[in-house]
Formats: sequence, C-alpha cells, structure tokens
Amino acid sequence: MPRIETQRGDAGDDFHGTWVEDPYRWLEDDADPEVKSWVLAQNAETEAFLARVPERALLRTRLTELFQIGSVSLPAIARLSSGVCRYFFTRRNGGEDQPRLFVQDGIDGTERVLFDPNREATNGPLALDWYYPSP
Repeated sequence: MPRIETQRGDAGDDFHGTWVEDPYRWLEDDADPEVKSWVLAQNAETEAFLARVPERALLRTRLTELFQIGSVSLPAIARLSSGVCRYFFTRRNGGEDQPRLFVQDGIDGTERVLFDPNREATNGPLALDWYYPSP
C-alpha cells in the first residue's frame, strides 16, 4: 500500500538567534481544504491497514468494556472563611465522553455538578482542561 505523501513547508521560528524548523505547521489549519484532504487520505490508509488486523474486533470490545469503568479524580480542597472545606473533583461515568466537575461542601455534604462539558458541547467535543478552586 502506498504511503500518503506529506509535503514539507518552510515555516519556522527564530528563538534567540536559533532557527527552529516547523515543516508541518501547515497541518495545524484544520479548516484548510488541503489539510482536510490529507487527513481523509491518512484515515483511509489507517482504516485499510487496521481492517487486516484479525484481533481488531476483540480489541475494540475489550477497550469498550474498559472505557465503561469510568473514573474519579482526587479532590482539590478550598477552605471557606466559615472553616468548611469545599471539595472539587471530576467524575466520568461509563458511557460519558468527558468527566464532569463536581463540588461538595464538607466531607458529608451532597455533591453537585458545577460543569458538565457533555451538555455544553454544541459544536463537537468539549473538555474541561483544568480548574482552580476558589472560595
């Protein structure tokens, strides 16, 4: 199977007198029709290769099972002026694309959702990259 040819550009940056080439910078513009075409060709080549892997279906099944497990982050703690600790953490239940941000007042408090990127996403995937608890 022929490899997809990837053009190299002449982009780069000067960092304090040292030129650093960035020949594939043109691929960063995902709205460019040439980039879209390159991505489609790469995806077609990848799919054709993976279609020949006999264990692919078994691997997909197992990864799907593992993804359903979900995850919970360690809490970040903010102490309020009243002395109560407020706990912030993320949780992704099996089947959710992205973890939601929760808050809980005190160790025995009821947790509530502060931000759910799964509901906010309107133009494709949305994720909470980081957060910093503040009283």
